[in-house]
Amino acid sequence: MRAHNTFHKTAGVLPDYDLRDGAEFIGGTILRADPVFMRDRLDNLADGAGVMHMTLSLPVRLRASRETWHAIVMAQLHLMGLPALRTPWVAARHTDTNCDHVHVAIALRGFDGSCLRPATGDIRTSRNHQMLTRRLGLPVPDYFNPQIPRLDPPVISRRLTTAPKIRLSEALRAIFTTERPSALDALDDALARQSPAILRTTTQNTHGVESHLFSLDGAHVFGGELGPEWELRHLETRLAHAHALHRLRLRLSAQIFIAALLPHARPFMEFEHAKR
Repeated sequence: MRAHNTFHKTAGVLPDYDLRDGAEFIGGTILRADPVFMRDRLDNLADGAGVMHMTLSLPVRLRASRETWHAIVMAQLHLMGLPALRTPWVAARHTDTNCDHVHVAIALRGFDGSCLRPATGDIRTSRNHQMLTRRLGLPVPDYFNPQIPRLDPPVISRRLTTAPKIRLSEALRAIFTTERPSALDALDDALARQSPAILRTTTQNTHGVESHLFSLDGAHVFGGELGPEWELRHLETRLAHAHALHRLRLRLSAQIFIAALLPHARPFMEFEHAKR
């Protein structure tokens, strides 16, 4: 049920794909008519602002009624910051795959002529996914939350599209859960001990933002490509968290040692007094 969003200049996808033969009309806020007419209507309403295409899929073997799908789309639009009744949209259901899913074409201009800016950032989309699954009683996915420090953040498998990314993800998780490096040099040493070795450098990514770049298996992978939890700022927060845990363990060990000596302290002091 995680929304998959793409953006287009026109609603050409509506008759060519969403409302193709075999599709079931779910609903929307424009008059149901011939697919070509509906495409033109969305384009006219968008007035150059473009169209967003959204896909929502239920888990395999689950199926929702038409009414439930309509309510799901309305809820998802609300979660994205779109007023469902003031936004031009059309939804169609496809059942020719192994999962029940809908496609929604959304004009990015409201009926009042205002430009619509749906919240489709990665973190917001993840939060919306969790909210929607809770409402539907589905298993809630585990996503990275920067406010909760974790040495083993959740794996976003859809991002691990190549063998180097998979190996880097596994290596980083193993290093942080077993060795718990508390500084970049310790992390670099642990990466160098991998077989084959992994090299980390700091450079600007394709967006001009400073990022960690990992070189392995003839490939170069920016930390953010594995997910936001491995971006530079969050990785360094994880190092600081590991350092804080190390200091806490030292303090607890000292307290346990002192507590173990206390039962013997009084007899020892009495013995020394008797000697004097």
